[in-house]
Amino acid sequence: GLDRDGNNLLYEGICAEARVVSVIRAGIFVDLFGVEVYIPLRELSYQRMMDAQDNFQPGQRILVKILSIDRRDRYHIRVAASIKQAGENPYEKALRRYVVGNRYVGTVSMVDMNGVFVALDGGVDCLCSYPKRGRPPRGARVTVRILGINNEANRIWGAITHVALPR
Repeated sequence: GLDRDGNNLLYEGICAEARVVSVIRAGIFVDLFGVEVYIPLRELSYQRMMDAQDNFQPGQRILVKILSIDRRDRYHIRVAASIKQAGENPYEKALRRYVVGNRYVGTVSMVDMNGVFVALDGGVDCLCSYPKRGRPPRGARVTVRILGINNEANRIWGAITHVALPR
């Protein structure tokens, strides 16, 4: 994290280009000015994802925001970084676009014990309870009725009203 003159290249709050070194299910490791930084799933995107390997590959160049730096001594440095915070928050635009009570089409991005996450246009997710007819598979096109929106928490929740049958 130093230039040729020994000056720091890393500062909290700046955005910088990093290179993906390796990808595991739970996150990615990037090279940021010679410092290897782990970025967990929750900081990769505003949308829910189950596996970082679906969206990132070694060698890929990405923009990251440095959240914190812990310089223990001259030779040890820990950096926390985020990809999602380096870009625009899609919820700020999308929350004005989506209306409680209206129906929208999306794609099931994740199914877990919390429910079914549906990716909507604009880079946001809607959390839905399991439909009565069973859990739709990842990738299924579904119609969702928006039941609530929380602007502060970047959350949209709804109910799946229709699951498109694959052809």
